Amino acid sequence: MKASSGKVLIVDFWATWCEPCKKSFPKLQDLFVKYKASGMDMIAVSEDDENSGIADFGNTFGSKFPLMWDDGKAVAGKWQPKSMPSTFIVDKNGIVRFVHLGYHDGEEAEIEKEVKSLL
Repeated sequence: MKASSGKVLIVDFWATWCEPCKKSFPKLQDLFVKYKASGMDMIAVSEDDENSGIADFGNTFGSKFPLMWDDGKAVAGKWQPKSMPSTFIVDKNGIVRFVHLGYHDGEEAEIEKEVKSLL
């Protein structure tokens, strides 16, 4: 998985069983809508053992950004997410600039500030 050329990319590792992910998804969706036209992209990578429930989770918690199932954890093997969720903010050159482990209320303001600094 490579960063979109010339775009800031948020890569969010999550799972359907992850309670904090239920809080982070709507916040990430808000950021996606707000900054998509400015050159930000986003992908959410599911670390579930099976792909059943991924689309339902996305629909329930408001994601319009792409959801991907990491079958066999090959993507996670390269990125090494330390918790669920783990949110990586990648600059326009494909370099990871910020990492958020877990999700805490209000964290989206910090993520937004970081994204804006890279746009």
